[in-house]
Amino acid sequence: MGFGNREIYENGYGNAEQQLNLETRERSYHAPIRNLRIVTPSDLLSETKESYNSFFLASGDYSGQVFKKQYTRVIGTGESVFNNQVVCDRNSIVVFDNCIFESRMNEGSRTNNNILVEVRGEAKVVFSNCVFRKSTNDRADDDSYNFNWVNVLEDGKASFNGCIFSGGSAQSNVGFVVMSHANNAQTDVQLTAGINATNQTNVDGTASGHYNVTVISEIT
Repeated sequence: MGFGNREIYENGYGNAEQQLNLETRERSYHAPIRNLRIVTPSDLLSETKESYNSFFLASGDYSGQVFKKQYTRVIGTGESVFNNQVVCDRNSIVVFDNCIFESRMNEGSRTNNNILVEVRGEAKVVFSNCVFRKSTNDRADDDSYNFNWVNVLEDGKASFNGCIFSGGSAQSNVGFVVMSHANNAQTDVQLTAGINATNQTNVDGTASGHYNVTVISEIT
């Protein structure tokens, strides 16, 4: 009767070379899993490398974060929530996939009441399959135009693919869902295949709730 690789290894059959080959194959198979670097809410999201940092977020609440490096990837589970403001700093390049950005009225220490995510000058950011959520009937701290789900500052660029925007104030003249700086080209910020379930409308009377944004397709 012949023996498979597992039997060779567990039962000590075969020579040392066969056992070494099996161990090498098993290490190669499990290496990608070990290298995923799963991050939990109790961990610090630190971009330790000069570029190409990757974070695979477990479910739970994550505090505010400033991303500064280029080619950073942040991948959530669908229940990975940033419950304070997230900033993509100048010159950063960041991809978010399957993350939630949420402001909750019952959390008095929140820093994202007015703006969930801010994209600063010369940053390039992609949001894919993300949720941007404010509490229903939430409102800005004052009657300014700073009550935005996402704020893209001058020279910043962003792309939204398959994202959902929800909640917010019933005040139609305060803030925007995605606001891009007036000096940016409209094509610097693009939105594709999204859902806008907010209560916001533009100050010019249009229903999209966005400012200076190219909306390719969105369900409202």
